[in-house]
Amino acid sequence: MTMAFPSFTDDPIFWAAVGSLATAGALLVSIVLLMFQFRDRTKAKKQEKRFSAEHVSGWINVNYEPKIIKKGKEDLEGLKKKVKVSLKNTGNQPVFDVSMRVAEKFPGSDYVKLGNLGLPTTIPVLPPEDGGEWDISDQLAHYDVLTHMYLEVTFRDSADRYWKRDFSGKLKEINPKKKKYQKANESEMHRQLGHPSPENPFAIAIAFYTLITSESPSDWQEALNYTTPESEWGDPEKSHNLLTELGMTTYLEYPTKGVAYVRFVAPQKDNVVVKADHMGPLVDARIMTLQYREEFESWKVHSIGLPCPPEHLPPRKK
Repeated sequence: MTMAFPSFTDDPIFWAAVGSLATAGALLVSIVLLMFQFRDRTKAKKQEKRFSAEHVSGWINVNYEPKIIKKGKEDLEGLKKKVKVSLKNTGNQPVFDVSMRVAEKFPGSDYVKLGNLGLPTTIPVLPPEDGGEWDISDQLAHYDVLTHMYLEVTFRDSADRYWKRDFSGKLKEINPKKKKYQKANESEMHRQLGHPSPENPFAIAIAFYTLITSESPSDWQEALNYTTPESEWGDPEKSHNLLTELGMTTYLEYPTKGVAYVRFVAPQKDNVVVKADHMGPLVDARIMTLQYREEFESWKVHSIGLPCPPEHLPPRKK
């Protein structure tokens, strides 16, 4: 006897199930395709968002040039270290509010920020296919920079997004809010301050600050020896009362060659020295303006309060 098996091809329920599976498979494929499309669009948007920022970069070049050294009646040839900072926008869009900072780094240690070292405080607009080069050799003269140096660049794109190419070269979007001042550790502080020399504006600022915040009025008078002849200080007790309540930051700004700004901030307990990553506005801050004077072979304190514009400083002898 022959047993008959039912034919699934004739069963409408079977074909309905097959159709449901096919529909589910097509739906799954569609979902997967949509996921890939979403990923690709997100990636494309992210790349588009970073496009203009990717074209902004900066670097530091170190070279050595011949230098004549006088030794008695002989002229000997030595080498002079030349350090230049380069900035370039290779894109087709301008970027805005560009600022640069220099740091040094020992192997295995953190970056130690040395400031802008004579670089422009802020470049309002950096046009496409444009850039610049700045020599910071003189500003580095009073630092023991025996290690590699690195550059950090921050800027704003045309969509009002803020970016930072950090000291390691990585590009990331940042929050434009100002950073807080932090207490400096001792080793980092000494590296930021540099040599105790009249050629170092920090050294003059510290000498003036130490004397003017002393409890001895005779020290207040001695502090005036570190000021420009043209500055009018009046009663030094006013400067004493002002600076006694402030702490000095280890961030130095050079708006141009021969002019330096040192920031004093409050409140700081025990007049501690603090570090800062920027020179942006801060409540209860005062700026000490210093000018290098060739006739004294030294930096001199000119004013404390608002930063004195370089064009308003007294003319210097050449």
